[in-house]
Amino acid sequence: MQFLVEAITLSMAGGIFGAALGVAAAKAISFFAEWPTVLSVSSIAGSVLFSGAVGVFFGFLSSAEGLAARSDPGAPLRVGGPFDPSPSSGLRARSLASGARSG
Repeated sequence: MQFLVEAITLSMAGGIFGAALGVAAAKAISFFAEWPTVLSVSSIAGSVLFSGAVGVFFGFLSSAEGLAARSDPGAPLRVGGPFDPSPSSGLRARSLASGARSG
């Protein structure tokens, strides 16, 4: 249940932020380009609700299958994980002090 609530919360927050950014961009374009723009409340609400629906779907999917509960949150950070910068992992690490490339 916690995964579902987190997914919905993050999706809705992203939808609200995206809608606010879209409204601001439309207003800025309208102001600077002197183009008339029409923003309907129903399209803004629909986009926010759609982002919430995406959160419901993927939050329910991960919690229903138990994927989130069974996964180890530290696994990607361990040696051999997808973010392992060791030379054997194939990723090229960069020295911050010298700026030289390793490998």
